[in-house]
Amino acid sequence: MKFLTAIVLAFVLITSVEAQDGAWAETKDGTTHQLLISNGAFSLTSYQANGGAFNSTLGGLIKEEEGNAVFLIEFCSNDTSKIGFPQEWPFARKDDGGVSITVDGMEMAMTSIGEN
Repeated sequence: MKFLTAIVLAFVLITSVEAQDGAWAETKDGTTHQLLISNGAFSLTSYQANGGAFNSTLGGLIKEEEGNAVFLIEFCSNDTSKIGFPQEWPFARKDDGGVSITVDGMEMAMTSIGEN
């Protein structure tokens, strides 16, 4: 049943994602977070700002809704229990091209690092 639910959710996400690709980043307290969205898929990576040592990455499919986004996690390096389960996180695009997102209670205000 879990597998069927994941397939149905993936189909809904793929067919209804807004076409707003982009790349954003925030560096705070010595850690850089980068968010990439392309063709309905996302990747959120964390690494040390000095030296670039890898912290974690997660990604999958995204469906934006008013004030939130539903993320279907397909890979997660630091918590594999999230894989296959949708996560709903506050997400908003800003007028200046940035985004704000809160993941597991961590608020991030990211600025654009590429064309949107």
